[in-house]
Amino acid sequence: MSDRSKIEWTDATWNPIRAITREGKIGWHCEKISAACANCYAEAMNQRLGTGLEYHSKHFFYDDKRSDKKSLVFLDEKTLLQPLHWKRPRRIFVCSMTDLFGDWVTDEMRDRIHAIMALTPHHDYQILTKRSARMRQYATNPATPPRIWAAVDALIDLWNSGGAGFRLRAIDNDPKIVALADQGASWGGETPWPLKNVWFGVTAENQQAADKRIPDLLATSATMRFVSIEPMLGPIDLERIGTLDTIRSAMPEIVAREEDDLCQNSVSGMQIDVINSAHQATIYYQTPDHMGGFAIRFPRPFPRLDWVICGGESGPHARPMHPDWARSLRDQCAAASVPFFFKQWGEFREFDHETREITLVEAGSDFAESVLAAACNPSWITADGRHIRNQDDLPEHGEPRARLIERVGKKSAGRLLDGREHSEFPGRQA
Repeated sequence: MSDRSKIEWTDATWNPIRAITREGKIGWHCEKISAACANCYAEAMNQRLGTGLEYHSKHFFYDDKRSDKKSLVFLDEKTLLQPLHWKRPRRIFVCSMTDLFGDWVTDEMRDRIHAIMALTPHHDYQILTKRSARMRQYATNPATPPRIWAAVDALIDLWNSGGAGFRLRAIDNDPKIVALADQGASWGGETPWPLKNVWFGVTAENQQAADKRIPDLLATSATMRFVSIEPMLGPIDLERIGTLDTIRSAMPEIVAREEDDLCQNSVSGMQIDVINSAHQATIYYQTPDHMGGFAIRFPRPFPRLDWVICGGESGPHARPMHPDWARSLRDQCAAASVPFFFKQWGEFREFDHETREITLVEAGSDFAESVLAAACNPSWITADGRHIRNQDDLPEHGEPRARLIERVGKKSAGRLLDGREHSEFPGRQA
């Protein structure tokens, strides 16, 4: 937990989901599920300052004393209540050390975490997951809002009784909650949902991850939806997201409607534009008769993204990001008037903006040799993400879109993209 986070796009981190080993060491638990997880910063911190364990399913048990697994996940009550004591509004990154929608987290834990968020409407909560299907299922389940508000009732009762030995200072900011607490009233079936101060987001490190997770995000009940493309491991086109299978899984009614509109049940491919126009949607199709694909535009039946974060990877085993991948995201967001936040280059940066057109074709020339001599740990990143470290491994005929990069460390690489800092945030929902 940190009230002054070093993560550039948030103010504080909040980690009420903890893990404890049989020996009593307390830390966190998570499990790796995709390429973005390979060099997890949270795992490294947990190994150094927490349970000492790697993030792996083999270490987690529920409450089975006969299990040979090593750690138990629990809800830390003291940490859970912390945002209630923060009067100054903050952006709070929820569960930065784990995944709130991991299968080791119970719905009861999620409900109590959401109850705290409901009781602190002056904060904005940022939830980021790679388990997008479970997030969608939780947020769209009709049973979820009543459970959350029952947990709110329980917290207010606890406050009234003084049993927890604390005062929910943040409640003073919401007259409705004050009245309910003073009267000892319940919420009487009124279950505001989605919570206006909760932002749901997914991590998407490449196009494959974006195609899988973003359709789930758009189908999630939320007032704010964002994508964190960090570490960025490949190009992403936000104007063409999803596959027929991932869209059908997340938004079956969209697929069914379009199949009916096309008067046939043989749609063989589908993608959606998730960034342009808040009022008009573009869906791209393939059918046996139109394998090249075609597009239909109509009033938007699903939301678009509200915010895009982009960043390269840092750490000792970091993988480089091609500069043009970040530029493309910036340009997509600018064209669609969607806030764009460039978090960092990571360990690597483009050698020099003015010389970024140096290609592998020029390797071996006098100019290229002088550039290589000036660069710090020079290497190349290709458009398809291959990291070429040795000049002898350069293709004989070159690759025009490869970029010369140097490893200088996160701090030196900085946050400037083509000489400008991008730190845009979405507006708060009224």
